[in-house]
Amino acid sequence: MTQEAKLNVRVNGEYKNLDLKTKYERNGKMLKLGPDKKPIVKLAGIPDGEYIIVEKVMAEGKEIVGIYGTSYTCKVKYGDDEASFFLSDKEHPVYAGLGGEGDKVKITLKVEEFTNPMNGMTGTAQRLYFEKVE
Repeated sequence: MTQEAKLNVRVNGEYKNLDLKTKYERNGKMLKLGPDKKPIVKLAGIPDGEYIIVEKVMAEGKEIVGIYGTSYTCKVKYGDDEASFFLSDKEHPVYAGLGGEGDKVKITLKVEEFTNPMNGMTGTAQRLYFEKVE
């Protein structure tokens, strides 16, 4: 059975952010490794297999078009704070389709293996799954 994670709300100037996916320190494209040979965590997200529950402040995210593509900033209530998080253009339609303002959504993170069909290389990716909470 999965358990509920406790994320820290990160204050970024006048904004409050939630980091859903863990971000690692990098040296160019390569991950920086600590003395234990594990990647150094820059910003901690939801641990693998765990979830958080948020209440939507806005029914769907605000579109942001950047040099790397389109993302969406989603405003929610998490605990006592109003905070925002980013979703990709692939993740956002699922989140946006789960109710409206005031509805609760369970966000689960799973680390999954994948194979790149272009070159056959394998790796892992952090994937988000969404479900409406009654």
